[in-house]
Amino acid sequence: MREKYKVDISQMFTDMELIKEFENNKGSKPTTLEEMVDIISSTPGCKALIEGEGGIGKTTILRHISYTWATHNKSNNVLEGKIVFLLCVRDLEKDEDIFDLIVKQLDMTDFNLDTDLPKDSRVIKKFIKKHDNKVVLLLDGLDELRFNNQSVISLFRKNSLKKSTVILTSRSENIDEFKKECNIHVRVKGFNEESIGKYINKHFKYFENPEMGKSLRRELDMYQGWQRKHEDVYSMCKNPMLLLSICILWEDNQSLPEDKTDLFKEFFRSILNQFHKQKFKDTREKFPKISKFEETPANYVNSMILLGKCMYKSLKENQLSINMKDLKDTQSTTDMIDMAVKLGFVYEEAPISKSNFERMFMPPHKLIVESLVGFYLCKLCESECIENECTEDVRRILTPLDDNEWEVIRESSYLDLARRFAIGFLGDKAYAFFNHWITNNLSTYRSLPRYLDCVKKPHKDVVINKLINHMESKDLEINNHLDDISTSIRTFIDHISPGVPCDGHFIRLIMQISCIENVADDIIHFICENRMTGEFKGKVIAHIVAIAAECDEDQIIPDLAGHIDTFNHFVTECSLKQVQLALERLDIDGNNLHNLDVNSLSSLLIMCPKLEYLYMSNCNLSGDVINHFVTECSLKQVQLALERLDISHNNFHNIDVNSMSSLLIMCPKLDFLCMSDCNLSGDVINHLGTECSLKQVQLALRRLYISDNNFHNLDVNSLSSLLIMCPKLTWLDMRDCNLSGDVINHLGTECSLKQVQLALRRLSISDNNLHNLDVNSLSSLLIMCPKLTWLDMRDCNLSGDVINHLGTECSLKQVQLALRDLVISGNNLHNLDVNSLSSLLNMCPKLKELYMINCKLSGDVINHLGTECSLRQVKLALHILAISGNNFHNLDVNSLSSFLIMCPELWRLDMSDCNLSVDAIKHIDEECSNRNIRFYS
Repeated sequence: MREKYKVDISQMFTDMELIKEFENNKGSKPTTLEEMVDIISSTPGCKALIEGEGGIGKTTILRHISYTWATHNKSNNVLEGKIVFLLCVRDLEKDEDIFDLIVKQLDMTDFNLDTDLPKDSRVIKKFIKKHDNKVVLLLDGLDELRFNNQSVISLFRKNSLKKSTVILTSRSENIDEFKKECNIHVRVKGFNEESIGKYINKHFKYFENPEMGKSLRRELDMYQGWQRKHEDVYSMCKNPMLLLSICILWEDNQSLPEDKTDLFKEFFRSILNQFHKQKFKDTREKFPKISKFEETPANYVNSMILLGKCMYKSLKENQLSINMKDLKDTQSTTDMIDMAVKLGFVYEEAPISKSNFERMFMPPHKLIVESLVGFYLCKLCESECIENECTEDVRRILTPLDDNEWEVIRESSYLDLARRFAIGFLGDKAYAFFNHWITNNLSTYRSLPRYLDCVKKPHKDVVINKLINHMESKDLEINNHLDDISTSIRTFIDHISPGVPCDGHFIRLIMQISCIENVADDIIHFICENRMTGEFKGKVIAHIVAIAAECDEDQIIPDLAGHIDTFNHFVTECSLKQVQLALERLDIDGNNLHNLDVNSLSSLLIMCPKLEYLYMSNCNLSGDVINHFVTECSLKQVQLALERLDISHNNFHNIDVNSMSSLLIMCPKLDFLCMSDCNLSGDVINHLGTECSLKQVQLALRRLYISDNNFHNLDVNSLSSLLIMCPKLTWLDMRDCNLSGDVINHLGTECSLKQVQLALRRLSISDNNLHNLDVNSLSSLLIMCPKLTWLDMRDCNLSGDVINHLGTECSLKQVQLALRDLVISGNNLHNLDVNSLSSLLNMCPKLKELYMINCKLSGDVINHLGTECSLRQVKLALHILAISGNNFHNLDVNSLSSFLIMCPELWRLDMSDCNLSVDAIKHIDEECSNRNIRFYS
């Protein structure tokens, strides 16, 4: 904002909230930069995520942290002794990692001269890897990552530089994985109401005009009814840079436009006036102020168009910076390029390294980019309306775009605000922009009502009439489809609002239906209409949902599921029209879909490319539906975005053995799969393991629930092959699956031989007959699962020998298990060795819950456990001990007391139905009362 408005970075401030601190994710609370840095510095290997909207101050926070470190500010020396790297994520190339990005910033010649070490980047990389506990990485702008690069997420997952501290900033989109993996999550909120007032007061006090500051605050606080007069302006005030712009604008003419595009015209004018004033600073000529934006000199406007064109190229790739190379590629004059970078809309960034000669320019806020791109699109459309009136220089900038480029402009989610700015800048000429919505692709019409609503009221009729004239002048191939859809809309409006006129053109009809509130509710009423066939209703609803209204399809489809005939025709019609729905979550649990058309599921999922969560539990689905769905998607080479799939409690006895493997391969992001109680056979899992192994496919599964199926014919190799192909699997549920001990034996042996470590944290194999479980297998399996915290093996027909060997093996190998919950109730452990349980507990220092109910244990086991813990002075972490249903008639109450003393955190002891004597119960009850332990006798 020119020299006059430079601010010391150490004086910047904004409001933040702490959303997550370690596993505490129960809401948010206000925080400060100092508190955040303290938490980070006191957490070894901390991974911190800072999110917030564009231009809100995330980059400033990172620069503030690095500035503090670099200047050795003793008031905040938490980074003292660390090596700090401030890096821009957008500088990561496709096949680079963080090491490459660090090396790019260094001058290898200087490095060689300073250290006498060779000019070899591997020296630096090895040093950083070896001393990662001293490294702090400040990574700015995850949202501007240009390629699908895994380097940043690998840091958060601690796959690389495990001990390094990482602080990452990002806008709020697409950061779910980072939220899961981070230790600290902070949101930058910008200024609150109090801070806005303070900023305005300080600004005008500095320029010795406090009364003007008071008048601005009064204007911002004005209400019209229940709404602020300047709602758009006020929402922008939370951003420091935009608030500065609003203050400057108020200084200029003490008025605030109510419309956003008019407001940005004033921003433009304000920035240009500053440049204009600077230009005349050293001359005696009077500074000719630009009093209206429309009076801006042509050379300034042309330079703004040039900036907008280059920013368009960046913004459609979600980048904010522009390259001098792109400015020169426009073949504009040197004077125009030079003026473009000096006007005040961008500032030049420091090069990534001394050897990098690319000149990069950044705007001070994302809205500057979006508004200038909108300005460029506006001028592009104007040039199409009034040909040959542009100069040669401008004509080169405003080269007409082809249909593919206009499709990007219509569809790109990054260009939403730019589209709105373009419409606002065009005014009554906005039809020239909307003309590019008139295509033979039905999907383009869906967003048309939303953007036509951005046209100002005085211009709307003119714009819509000219758009209709343009549409009628084109001989569209889809005219018959549009007539069909128009009929559906009229039928629908006539049903929900009898007597309301609805006889207009297609454009007016879709505008009319877009104004209806709660379209989803009206569709549900329409479904229940008995006078129409399911085919007709399905067709009408498909037209309403797909073309005419941006309603919530998630509310509609579950109700259609109760009307299967209508649902089948709805899906068929959408499929024929090649409609894509925006569904991200679909929950139709508990619907009776036994007569669902075999084509419907595949058609539905193919037209929902963003669908992440699908719940179809207890829907009376057959295996034929799944088989057809998989075959259809496979033939069309469709990849689904599914992350969670629940199709449990359906009868898939006739599912094809190939279907499961094909399904998982076409869902590369599938994180959660539940197929419990589906009447699956072991052949399905056998084929899945073999197929994944042959194709060397790695699945993204983290949670797999396949309990209550009959896997008696499960091949011993299949389960191990499957788990090795699921390196991220943390939760496996195979309860009541008719498994044999041989499957677990082979799994333990296979993992041991291949030295594979599984990521499992929770394993449930209860209610299986594992009587032939090899005594070595369980210990081998647990040693191969170092993160396993929850193990459920209740009612598995286990013998005490298995537990004996597990305790001995762990003791001999000095292995410590991560178990926190161990459930081995309902097994016959009468031959449990008295030493084994104490050895096992010693090897599980984090064990909090132990369930050994109905295990035919004797009092000798507990006696020895108490004595052993007392002798070794071991402290156990147990919270819950449930050992009811055992025969402890020979329990030594002193041993149990010793054991309880060794469990300072125990709060629940269940010894119900244990054949205890009255004296023993009294003694234990007294002990437990003294220690605030709930005792169940």
